[in-house]
Amino acid sequence: LPLTMEQIYKVIQQKCSNLGISERLRQDLGRSTLLRALPRTPMSALLLARVLSADSKEIPQTLPELYSKYIELALGRWDIGKGLMTEREYPVIILLLSKIAKYMLDNQLFEMAISEVISIFEDYIKTRKDLPNANEIFKKISQRSEIVYINSSRNTFSFKHKSFAEYLLAFYQKEQYGKASPLHNPFEGYWLGVEYFYLGLIQDAGSRIDDLS
Repeated sequence: LPLTMEQIYKVIQQKCSNLGISERLRQDLGRSTLLRALPRTPMSALLLARVLSADSKEIPQTLPELYSKYIELALGRWDIGKGLMTEREYPVIILLLSKIAKYMLDNQLFEMAISEVISIFEDYIKTRKDLPNANEIFKKISQRSEIVYINSSRNTFSFKHKSFAEYLLAFYQKEQYGKASPLHNPFEGYWLGVEYFYLGLIQDAGSRIDDLS
């Protein structure tokens, strides 16, 4: 069953040990357009808690914005200011993960061999200068366990949730095509999430919505 608002507040409060749910924050959350659109699931509540624990003053207004902030956190975008990641590493990590997401969704894969992932990394690295080798990049990504799961006994790679792959594919489409990504079975259940996140990322989507209509 869907969580109640009180249960969502409780999840946030329990996950944010340094963040009490003040009445002010309750009111801000209650007024947020995000909570009206947020699926009332434990996962959604956990994503929101993770983002709020990093910055409780800026509440995401939409689900794509929540995913965007969460992915940035989980992949280390906010670590740059702390000196834990270089400016150049983050764009490479998110780009390569978006390529993997595209490959997996296009081929309807739940998981893939680590050797295949590294091979895709190597093909990209050949086109660029001064990047770390594929194994070093894979090691960095494998440490981002909020997003990905490495099965060391089976030597496989997977995303922890399909919605992460959907968001990353939408990110890839935006980077490749801007607001003109080709329509690809947008109303088929398998692709709905990708189209939803893509619309959220490009924001000013009037012509895209006309095409969908």
